[in-house]
Amino acid sequence: MFYNLQCKSCFKNKNYKDLRNFLLENLDNNKIQAVFDIAEYDEEIYCKCNKPVKEGDLYIYCDRFEEISIRLIAENISKQVEFCSKCEGEKMNSLLSEYVELLESAKGLEDIDDYLFNLGTEIKNLFDHPIGNYKLENKIIKHLKCQNCGAGYDSISIGNPYYNSLKSDDKAYTKEEVDSFYRNIDFNKINSFAKYYGIRLSITELEEFVNFIQDFPLLAFKHSVGKKIYEMLEFHFKSPNSETIVAPWTLFRGRVKHKLSKPFSIDEMWEPPKGVASHGRYNTVGSSVLYCCTDINFIPYEIYPNNFQNLCIAKVKVNKGLKILNIQQLFSKFNGFVGESSDYIGIYNSNYSLTNYIAECSRNIGYKGVQYAGVKGGKYKNFAFFNYTKGEDLIINEVTTIDLDIQYSITKELKSKLEV
Repeated sequence: MFYNLQCKSCFKNKNYKDLRNFLLENLDNNKIQAVFDIAEYDEEIYCKCNKPVKEGDLYIYCDRFEEISIRLIAENISKQVEFCSKCEGEKMNSLLSEYVELLESAKGLEDIDDYLFNLGTEIKNLFDHPIGNYKLENKIIKHLKCQNCGAGYDSISIGNPYYNSLKSDDKAYTKEEVDSFYRNIDFNKINSFAKYYGIRLSITELEEFVNFIQDFPLLAFKHSVGKKIYEMLEFHFKSPNSETIVAPWTLFRGRVKHKLSKPFSIDEMWEPPKGVASHGRYNTVGSSVLYCCTDINFIPYEIYPNNFQNLCIAKVKVNKGLKILNIQQLFSKFNGFVGESSDYIGIYNSNYSLTNYIAECSRNIGYKGVQYAGVKGGKYKNFAFFNYTKGEDLIINEVTTIDLDIQYSITKELKSKLEV
């Protein structure tokens, strides 16, 4: 027995009527045709209410209609779940809690926009209009999937495909909401930093500045915000609040080499010569800084060696107290105004415009370098050093070559595609 999607009489059950209406009103017809049968001119088929199924009508076995409809609708609604409570939602809530705690101690809670606490849409509210009763909606919810982290229904799982399913009170977030959150957190942080030194910023002018320097990176100082940032960093440099790395302290620097080439010497483990360096988060194209890390285990994740390369690691000893700028005092993470992505084609990455400008200001003011959080997970710190003297401020006295065993993992989703 069949349901004919074009026959209203087949769908007297309210739940099924709602499923039918949603399919016809919200889904591309090609999606439906991929799973429903299409009646041909020479077929003699009758639907559930004993009416002939006409040529071109879409029909399906009655016992499969609910299952197939739920999966099609869930796939459609899942497009709205760009991020969920289990990925960016968890990160944002954690960061917001930290920030609230920080501002409570500084009596600055009024600086937080109320809307940051109300971002996202509860999963149960993603339906534009009710679909059947709550039991049917819960079945659809159990088949939803986050587009970012993959949380939700897992059709490939041999065990329980609903093990990590989303719940009705979980939240879905759009990319715009996530970007807005991090930009506002970043703004509140840098604004609090600036206000301490009597400098006022607005989120609008900071956004305008970021856009300006992406187009005109060499003219940053002509913009009013560019001047304010320089003044802010200069005030901080002269204040007792600026940070100093206390000697002795051991950091690590990594470089990759081809497995057949000779290991790097101590002299070759310093920063590359001027004019040679590629674009980095804290160096412009051609200018050079010394990038170091506090945790040797994260170096491979920072410089991406391949199977044809060995990793040379130098121990870098901090020999003197060095005044540095802690970027985490200005920005929370590499998500808001400070772009995280290092994936780009060519020699220039516009995501680095703001950090490049901050680094150049710091170099000119007299800082010995900048400190920033590792971007690959973990609690390690990264440093970009400049204005230092080799053999006095920093010393390299040991280089080790490591032969890496790089392994790759394939996700369940990719495995399923490869097996088709």
